[in-house]
Parts: sequence; structure tokens; C-alpha cells
Amino acid sequence: MWTVRDAPAGLAQHIGTAIAVLGDGAEAVPGDFSRAGSVALRAACNCGWRASADCPLLDGEAQAERLWRSEHMLPLCALGEEPASERIGRDLVDRMLNFQHNLPFAETSPLEGLRAAARIRQIADLSVHQLLAVALRQNLPLQQVADALGTDPSALQADTGYPDHPSRP
Repeated sequence: MWTVRDAPAGLAQHIGTAIAVLGDGAEAVPGDFSRAGSVALRAACNCGWRASADCPLLDGEAQAERLWRSEHMLPLCALGEEPASERIGRDLVDRMLNFQHNLPFAETSPLEGLRAAARIRQIADLSVHQLLAVALRQNLPLQQVADALGTDPSALQADTGYPDHPSRP
């Protein structure tokens, strides 16, 4: 795991790591590089950021760290503070991880847990729909949008109808 020493306010909470990428593009459990089928490593941050390119397994952890520092942390540190959008995203991820961590309560109240999880899914789906509309208005390329969602471009097109080449005004 990586951090930035003497980071500006709010940025010290960002922790980078290399995540094993499986043959189908899915991510393995962070820190589990021994998982069969790993084909690459991906730089990631606890705030939800992922690198735009994967690294080879050989020396990939060092490359992933360089990507995390140059693509993610350097721009944030240049701002001098964590942008509100980063902070909100990190806080939301932290809350979701806390919800997941506390799922054992479902042993005594599974229906309550299922209702909460269903509501979270509804909110997440609505958020993705709204953000896809913004991405389309900003003419963001299909590949970038798919990367941000952690999915394959063809799957994104099939699921949402997002165009291969957004129209230019």
C-alpha cells in the first residue's frame, strides 16, 4: 500500500494499492496477487480511483505505484487540497464499506438488510443513469466512460445504449 508523505489537507487519507486483474477484466481481492488467472495489475485508490491502463504482472506493482502517484495523487496535490468531489466519493465508499462490514446484523434481521441493500442499489443505479447523461452531454468517449464504470465498452453499450461516438455539437 502507498501513501503520500506530507500530503495537503484531506489527501493523506488516500491509500493506493495494486489489484490483480483477472482474465475477464474483473478485479481480484486487493493484495491477492497469487489468484489463478491473474493477467495484470491495476493501480487503485481507496477513494475508488482506478488507473486508465493495467500493468504487467512482472514489476507491475512498481509500475502501478508510479501510475497512482502520477495520474491520481500528483494532480490532487497540485490543487493543494482534496476537491469536494473526491472527498464526497471517498466518504461514500467508506460508508458503503462500513455497511458491508456491518452486514452480520442481517443474521437477526435479514429483511432489514435486504431492504437497505435494495435501496442502495436503486440510488446507485439512478446516480449512474444521471452521470451517463452528463457524460453524454460532455461528449465523453465510450472507452473512458466504460473505464470509469469498470466495465467493457460493448457491455456498457448493450446495457445503456451509450453511443460509440457521442455526437459533436
